Amino acid sequence: MLNGGAQARARFENAVKLDDKIGAMKADLAGLPEFSDACGIYASPLTIQGFVVYCNKAIYTAAGLDLNTPPKSWDDLSKICAAFVAQGTVPCIALGHKEGFGMEFLFSAIAASLWTPEDKADFAAGTPVSRIPQVLAVLQSWVDANAAG
Repeated sequence: MLNGGAQARARFENAVKLDDKIGAMKADLAGLPEFSDACGIYASPLTIQGFVVYCNKAIYTAAGLDLNTPPKSWDDLSKICAAFVAQGTVPCIALGHKEGFGMEFLFSAIAASLWTPEDKADFAAGTPVSRIPQVLAVLQSWVDANAAG
């Protein structure tokens, strides 16, 4: 079983092409591009995982924030996080990873939501990070968020 994107693409050379096995299902498979390249299809998506953000309404309200005005930009989210940091009781974002590292989730969420197909292809192909401004922007957002608390 493979996660889509870079993880799947890194294994294509060891995978068997499935083009002739997918057949008529191809049109109904959401996420198939994550398991394909110009040479063919190497895996079939089983499920699609959405990115969900949960909000603790009591803590959100206690921070003086309006539940009916969710963040619509990184700047909006940064202001909300500043209100949580000012409370000093809970972090703005808790990712639930037992290891304590959430960068992979943040990175994949931003990449899946905002990158163009060309950005994703460059990253999956191993283009050096320093040559992909969108990758640097995601990494910088993580550094900035940690610095802001």
